[in-house]
Amino acid sequence: MVKRHLEAPETIVKVEDERAEMVQLCRDKARACVVGIDDEKISKANVLQLSTSAGILIDKAALMSGQPTSIHVTALVDVLDVLRVKGDEEIERQHQLAKALLSLPANQA
Repeated sequence: MVKRHLEAPETIVKVEDERAEMVQLCRDKARACVVGIDDEKISKANVLQLSTSAGILIDKAALMSGQPTSIHVTALVDVLDVLRVKGDEEIERQHQLAKALLSLPANQA
């Protein structure tokens, strides 16, 4: 019964309108909160409040500018390992090539 009403076009429009309105309200309140953070409030905040606020604000700024909010260290280590192995393989290949060239008589090199 509920599913049937939720699938109705007029209900979908109402839900989308409500969602858009809530998004705008949240943005407005968030902006008012950020604008309200003045030097006096910052000076009265404790270290935990300042750290938490700074972390949240940095994450949100990164999100809004299209940057990641976290870097997965394990993924970076995996990439670096692959690059190291490739580099080691290339060094070994060049070493073997140089060794082979040095073993040739002088007029064949």
